[in-house]
Amino acid sequence: RVGLVTPYMSHEWMDRIRACVAEARRTGMGAWLYDEDKWPSGFAGGLTTAPDAARRAKALALRPSPTYVRPAEEVASYVASLRDGRVAAAERLQAPPSDPFATQRDRLYLHFFQWTEALGNEWFNSYAYADLLDAETVRAFIDANYEPYWREFSEEFGKTIPGIFTDEPCYITLHATTPRPRVPWTTRLPEVFRAAHGYDLLDHLPSLFYDVGDFRAVRYDYWRTVTDLFVDAFWKQIGQWCAEHHCLMTGHALMEDTLHSQILVTGAAMPTYEHMQLPGMDHLSRNIQNPLTAKQLDSVACQLGKRRTLTELYGCSGQNASLADRKWIADWHQVLGVNFMNPHLSLYSMRGARKRDYPPNNFYQQPFWPSYRLLEDYLARVSYALTQGKRSVDVLVLHPIASGWTLYRPEGYPELLKLDQQLAWLVDTLEAIHRDFHFGDDSIMSRHALVEGGALRVGEMAYKVVVVPPGTTLARSTFDLLKAFLEAGGKVVAIDPAPTLLDGRPAPELEALLESAGVARVALDRDAIAQALSDACPPVVTIEGLAGASADAVWYHLRRDGERSILFVANTDREVPIDVTVAIRAEGAAVEWDAATGDRRGLASEAAGGIQRLRLHLEPAGSRLMVFGPEAVPAASGTVTEARSIALSDQWLVERLDQNALTLDYCEYRMPALPTGLGGTMIGRPALAIDPETGWSGREPVWKANRMLRGDWLRGGTAGNWFNVQPGIEQPLELRLRFEVSPELAAAPGRLGLVVETPERFTISLNGARVPAPSSDWWLDPCWRPSDISGLVRAGENIVEIAGTYFHDTEIESCYVVGDFDVETTDDGASTQRFRLVPGGDRVGPASGLEVRGLAFYAGRVRLTQTVTADRPEGRCYLDLGAVDAMTATVRVNGQQAGTVAWHPWRVEVTGLLRAGRNVIEVELANSLHNLLGPHHHKGGELKSVSPASFVDELNWTDRYTLVPLGVAGVRLVWAEG
Repeated sequence: RVGLVTPYMSHEWMDRIRACVAEARRTGMGAWLYDEDKWPSGFAGGLTTAPDAARRAKALALRPSPTYVRPAEEVASYVASLRDGRVAAAERLQAPPSDPFATQRDRLYLHFFQWTEALGNEWFNSYAYADLLDAETVRAFIDANYEPYWREFSEEFGKTIPGIFTDEPCYITLHATTPRPRVPWTTRLPEVFRAAHGYDLLDHLPSLFYDVGDFRAVRYDYWRTVTDLFVDAFWKQIGQWCAEHHCLMTGHALMEDTLHSQILVTGAAMPTYEHMQLPGMDHLSRNIQNPLTAKQLDSVACQLGKRRTLTELYGCSGQNASLADRKWIADWHQVLGVNFMNPHLSLYSMRGARKRDYPPNNFYQQPFWPSYRLLEDYLARVSYALTQGKRSVDVLVLHPIASGWTLYRPEGYPELLKLDQQLAWLVDTLEAIHRDFHFGDDSIMSRHALVEGGALRVGEMAYKVVVVPPGTTLARSTFDLLKAFLEAGGKVVAIDPAPTLLDGRPAPELEALLESAGVARVALDRDAIAQALSDACPPVVTIEGLAGASADAVWYHLRRDGERSILFVANTDREVPIDVTVAIRAEGAAVEWDAATGDRRGLASEAAGGIQRLRLHLEPAGSRLMVFGPEAVPAASGTVTEARSIALSDQWLVERLDQNALTLDYCEYRMPALPTGLGGTMIGRPALAIDPETGWSGREPVWKANRMLRGDWLRGGTAGNWFNVQPGIEQPLELRLRFEVSPELAAAPGRLGLVVETPERFTISLNGARVPAPSSDWWLDPCWRPSDISGLVRAGENIVEIAGTYFHDTEIESCYVVGDFDVETTDDGASTQRFRLVPGGDRVGPASGLEVRGLAFYAGRVRLTQTVTADRPEGRCYLDLGAVDAMTATVRVNGQQAGTVAWHPWRVEVTGLLRAGRNVIEVELANSLHNLLGPHHHKGGELKSVSPASFVDELNWTDRYTLVPLGVAGVRLVWAEG
């Protein structure tokens, strides 16, 4: 990843891996390997493509031209006739025209050529990405990146080293500037295509780009071939290597979320899962969008008997993604069938650009890290339950990726986008009407499906009803299965506009089949689909909201495990609670498994005719896990019905438990090599020119100085990476950063430190005096070691001056003032807030809005204390925390810890801890790294999708700071009925 300084796959690298494996073995952990330097997988840090240009990524590009100008690496040329400015027909040229420069208004030459990625791509370590359609290239990747690990650690494969993670391999990478329009290509593709389909692809290339010729058939054949090449060359080959070497292939493909995104980079996602021992997916940002991805993954896993499925999740969610947010996202995965959580990411160092590497950081630097196991223990229990037995699914939806192939054109595909919208609507609707389903992929079904006992069986799963979604085509092999299924008495629901083609070719037999007995033709309408499915196969689970409330947001996952039925329901609504009635066809006692605590309790249910009915309350983003079976457990209420309550005062003793901080993220800079007049230009902002007399810039964000130094205007750069550590690239640099100190704090500063990253590279002064060497103690991260500046500060403006020499691996970063102080915030609604350091200490006041009450940039814990009189403490009693703005809240009563909570209900039982009379209530809050690290300056406020670019987004820049709230309000003591 960005920030790696150890040479990739070197002897030093292997020594470090050996140390990690040894520590994992000692502690009983798994040491999973990652198969790349950065991503996408395939280039092995450059080792795959450096020795041989034939291994570099390729594409088939089109260059339309009014004249005949033959490009290098030409594959074929055509002359096209135009109608209304559009290509209406095209004929392949067997020889150049007699007059190549002659033009005609209704004629266009179409030059198709093979593009090969050039060397020099910084993302690929100045090499190039690999041609993953070519099996020999993938073998070279294995030799460079898999075999060395086997040679070094073979005795640990399948033991301490469970598997290897592959990340976003693709046949066209987004990290290279390929010519457009283009489609994926490899040198052998025409040969492979002819062998598979019996005709010459080069005679039909315009059909891939324009609606000419038999374009739907050509596109179907082309994308089928490309997808098979990619699956066989990469996924199958590496999956076989892992099987032979006693480890699991895991990871995920790129852009699995929609039909069109799959076509762009992988062809189809579902066939890739067949060859992974632990198939996986990617879920980015703070949302629960795109259930299609998870349903694709779960479908193949269930069908092919793969017990665990992985998701790389939380990446891009931002530092303030709470444990409640993460539970919401993870529950969504679990209810959809994904049960192995791979959190992105944990930084052992936040130095330099690493801290902006698609946050959040899930590690010790986060103030809430000591309580992180609340989430992980919960998820472990749910994951355990949802790997028992087998998922119960009656409905199979034929996946329409092949229809997408027939609709895709590189320069525009509105029909494909419409199909994507229809498919997304269908997935959401089936979940909302509580008809669980799987997808059937054509290629997987061609190898693993048959009709048996009136059901369509795909591997280990048997389906009673098949849904044909809107589309253009089915595979001929899928048609044969569908026909046999109907002949065996199966039921089909065909949603209009239904396919009319087979393998992209007109097929009246398909149209006749979809009009036959056993097929219900319905519109793309919720009620019509629900009724047709119910007629074909009554639901096993129904969920209804009480008092007419919608239960669309409540989704379920049902498993059968011998005599047991396991039911998991999740409220996917992050904001609104709901009460529902759940009816399930299940036998035995109903027992709730409380995944947050590990407790079990009996549930009251009404049973009749083999169906049990239960009333459940679901908190916002809440979930319930239930087991029905022969084992009964004493009943106990899992909900709290209020009998009486006491509202606590809004006045608390507020104590900061960790050092406060002020982030210094603006500076002035001077670099002798920088031309005057250039320094302050930002897109959308007035230029702040370099002063021609002094050479100093105006006030600018610190990242701007970093960018000006390195000249990288696109990515934010890869400074500090192992391949970029070069001698001889150097120039002097100077920075000035400013902060304000009140006279009271200047007179008695107490503990006060200045944190500068890599301070050994610079001369640092404050107000003209040299700053002492950093302490051996670190703050939050080992790379942040404060220097004592308590004797150097003054009232008013303080100026930090940093001077040094810039080398290629130098990273200019924000600085931090840390210590025992408060940050006074002045906000008059102007272009930015003003901050001043003032004396800190305990205070009495409201417990809400602490980010504007001295803790603007704080990353740490706060203790809130007040005394409460309880006249009648007996009975079941809870502290209800009301509105919580924090990652976690720990409650203590009279010095005894009652518990820690991190999501709804923000309530802790304090039964037995209260006493008659005065009671001391303490609430300890922990926040996140967001207010310290940002991104602070985006017009969108707190972003729910964060990348490195979010910190330097000039078009959306504001000098104002976005600070997320910290505190609680509306705290009560609540006594429950009974």
